[in-house]
Amino acid sequence: MTPESKARAFDYVVREVAPVAEGVHRMVMGVPAELAGALAPGMFVNVEVPHNPAHLTRVPLSFASADAAAGEHYEWAEMYKDFAETSREEGFDELGFLFESVAKIENTHEVRYNTLRDNLEKG
Repeated sequence: MTPESKARAFDYVVREVAPVAEGVHRMVMGVPAELAGALAPGMFVNVEVPHNPAHLTRVPLSFASADAAAGEHYEWAEMYKDFAETSREEGFDELGFLFESVAKIENTHEVRYNTLRDNLEKG
């Protein structure tokens, strides 16, 4: 039995491309919170130019940073909420309560990340 692929497709927007050195560019991309929250330094993704699969990057991109607050938002606003709902539908009310509790913790993480980022930007 072949395992199911974990590959997923997401829409993205290129927000900025700036040269860093000869033949090296820094690209800033806007991606959905679900993807941003899953990215980590050293992780690789393949990027495809829309409507032209021939332009799939031959060398994956390495992420130096990702929006941690977006990941926390996805976790509390969608992921753990969905886990709680599914748990309750399957008759596991206590597990649903635990997932809702974890969602509240993830919400505080988002607030902390945003506060830290704002303080760093203000100097």
